[in-house]
Amino acid sequence: MMVFAKRSIIQGKGTYLVGRVRDCRGAGRGVRVGAPDPSLTRVSGMAAVSELCDRLGVVEALDGAVGPIKRRDRGFSAGELLVGLAAAQLAGEDFLVGLDRQRADVAGQLIAPVAGLSPATAAGLARGFTDARWAAVETGVARVSERCSTCCRRGGGPGWPAR
Repeated sequence: MMVFAKRSIIQGKGTYLVGRVRDCRGAGRGVRVGAPDPSLTRVSGMAAVSELCDRLGVVEALDGAVGPIKRRDRGFSAGELLVGLAAAQLAGEDFLVGLDRQRADVAGQLIAPVAGLSPATAAGLARGFTDARWAAVETGVARVSERCSTCCRRGGGPGWPAR
């Protein structure tokens, strides 16, 4: 990875190629190139999101409001689908394929509110949402909002430090 700089003779000032610019005095100091460390994640703030989801019972509230979206009671529920998609969006993903990037992040999966959600599973579960179920999502979100405001008024909740 070589970086070249050249001087503009006509203008008399330094112009650099638009590629890469590096400090020639300490070439290569402090930079390591290699495999990424799997014990690190770029979405470390997801730990706070996971904790908040757990303490407010977001998945349970959504599951209670929406009900089952598939015949067998295994795999991901409606609440887990919605929270998993929301967490992926918070991590910067725009499309369902972003769930694969989230799944590839080994350390990130340990702190994600819903781990292991694949794009194919998410798309299949999303087909189970009818208009009535989408309306029920609003009911579930309202329940979570009530829990949150109740905790704030009391100065904490179960497991929350009092103010």
